[in-house]
Amino acid sequence: MFQRGLLEDEKVHLPRGSSISTKLDKENSDCVAGLSHKIASKRRKLTVDVAKKIHSCSKLPDVSSKEATLNGLWNAFVSYSDNKDIVKLCCRSRKVNSLVVPKVVNDSVSTFEKSSKNYERSVSIIYRGGILS
Repeated sequence: MFQRGLLEDEKVHLPRGSSISTKLDKENSDCVAGLSHKIASKRRKLTVDVAKKIHSCSKLPDVSSKEATLNGLWNAFVSYSDNKDIVKLCCRSRKVNSLVVPKVVNDSVSTFEKSSKNYERSVSIIYRGGILS
C-alpha cells in the first residue's frame, strides 16, 4: 500500500480514506462498495494516471496513449489473476454481461459462419446425407 508522499520520485496525493481497501459490490462488480463516489473516482483516476506513466510514451497522441494504458492494465490483470477470479469478476459485471459478451459472441458467430471450416462442415453434412438422414 502506498503512503502519502513519493512514488517513483513524484509527489502523489492519495485520496483521503486510503486506509480503506477497495471492495466491489457483491451484485455488480462494476461498482465499488464502502467508499464514497468521490474517493472511488479519485482512486480510479490515480490508477489510470500511474498506469499511463508506466505503459505509454509521453510523445504519443491521446488515443494511442489511452490504448497503451489499457493494454498494460489488461495484461497486468489477466497475468496476475487466476481464471476463477476473472470469471467471478466478469460474471458479476453488468457491463461485461450486457455489452461485451453479446458483442464478442455475435462477432465470433459471424466470423465462423464466413469461415472455410464452416463451409467444409456444411459440405460434409450434405454429402453424408443431410442432417436428418
